[in-house]
Amino acid sequence: MLLRRLKEEDGILLKEMQQHWQFLCRTSRRLQEFKGMGYQSGLSLEAYEGLRCILQGQLETLKRQMREVKSAYMHVVDSSVLQLEEEESEEDLQEESNGDDSDEDEDF
Repeated sequence: MLLRRLKEEDGILLKEMQQHWQFLCRTSRRLQEFKGMGYQSGLSLEAYEGLRCILQGQLETLKRQMREVKSAYMHVVDSSVLQLEEEESEEDLQEESNGDDSDEDEDF
């Protein structure tokens, strides 16, 4: 009975971990979309620059959290059991977190 309950809990935990990872990926994509939007006519240039800076900071924080979550999840379970698929490769995450400032001035 206890073994069956343990297996059931294991399945629930894996499902929740997968859903959490999918949420992080969706949020990352949305932030990237917002950051990539062009200048909005209803905003002053200063407001647009501020919004873009805030979005960049949130995106960097989220990418760091994604790396930490992925590492923690992979230490807990076998990677063949839990599939953490990313829209971007790990190399893309590293490049963006190491210096994405080069293209920020191109839109202005």
